[in-house]
Amino acid sequence: IDEEDYPIEAWHYLGLYYGKMGKYVLSSLALTEKFLLLNDIKNAKLQLQKAKKKDIPDEKYISKINDLQYLIKQKEKEDK
Repeated sequence: IDEEDYPIEAWHYLGLYYGKMGKYVLSSLALTEKFLLLNDIKNAKLQLQKAKKKDIPDEKYISKINDLQYLIKQKEKEDK
């Protein structure tokens, strides 16, 4: 993922993989990243909401959720 400028496909397949493994929070977070790269704020917000509804397995995911919320708000401000 780090080697590509816009790793949209990597985030997509990572989200699918986590979903198949039953790691739904991670799946939603990966798909949120994908949609942010595509500037699809609507779907990014939907995926982030899905992640927040699940039982969050670790404290580090809360930090990631907060970071993604911040990025979404920044992109929304840019679009106005």
